[in-house]
Amino acid sequence: MPGEVAETETPGRHLPMPVTRARRIEAEREVYRERQRLHQARFPDYVRGWHRPTSETASHICYDVLNLPLVSSPDRVAAEQAIVVALDAAITAGESGRMLTTNVVGEELGRRWSDHYRHALECGPARPSWDMRRTTLRGAWRDILRNGIEFTAILDIVQRGGGRLQEQRLYTTGRVSTRGYMVTLDDDTAAVRTQFVSVLDADPDYRRADQHRVRVLFADEPTPPRRERCEVAAEWKYNIVTVGPRSKELIRRLEAARLYLNVAELRDEVGRLGAELAEIRSELQTAYGLDIGVSSSLPRGVTPRRGSM
Repeated sequence: MPGEVAETETPGRHLPMPVTRARRIEAEREVYRERQRLHQARFPDYVRGWHRPTSETASHICYDVLNLPLVSSPDRVAAEQAIVVALDAAITAGESGRMLTTNVVGEELGRRWSDHYRHALECGPARPSWDMRRTTLRGAWRDILRNGIEFTAILDIVQRGGGRLQEQRLYTTGRVSTRGYMVTLDDDTAAVRTQFVSVLDADPDYRRADQHRVRVLFADEPTPPRRERCEVAAEWKYNIVTVGPRSKELIRRLEAARLYLNVAELRDEVGRLGAELAEIRSELQTAYGLDIGVSSSLPRGVTPRRGSM
């Protein structure tokens, strides 16, 4: 498989820490924490790049908002933060209509806690986990364990929607065999979900994942830089799109287009279409048992036998 090369350490950097064959993680955690200390002493801004919720935010959400039992973990703070991050990833999946899979949770935890995953994102070109090398994903899984995060326990909380009682849930989930879970952001869970999101929005360090692709900008907003178009496998680029002078001129003209809208009428139209969609969805569910929110295809990076990174 292309890109399957042995791990090598970068001179002067203590992270990512190479994957070991140790069966027990306890002793490895001590070595990892020492490497973290040395790396952060050399690169003081490294820790700021994780954008995790603060320990105060995580504790407040886990115990005051969701009323979860006290987390038992080698690193309770990291475990509480990971629960919050994973639940927010599920809410984001529900907002964008995506399936909640093991990969969705694993990728978000990887972005916040794995040095291997972060290194792959910073070096590019891979973005989702299925574009990365196996060694990167093995390292990401090991990094999560080194940080004292018990993935299976967090996945159970995410799949049920939050707290143990229905009134402590952030959303409702429905199991889709061999695929994952559909997340429904219903009215019954809206109050707790609104409180959850407002607490996260007030956090000084955390950044919620933005899953919505911006297709229209306000007139005074700068145009984002153009991204290279290509396919990626095992962190290697191929089928790279070469943009010639004529294509560049066409793109420039398209970017120069201006759209004038009556905001009040646009909001009314969006509301009308939303109500019409809800009515059609209800009719299909009642008459035919068809849920238009459930796709018949597997999410990318998931197979019927393995649904994880």
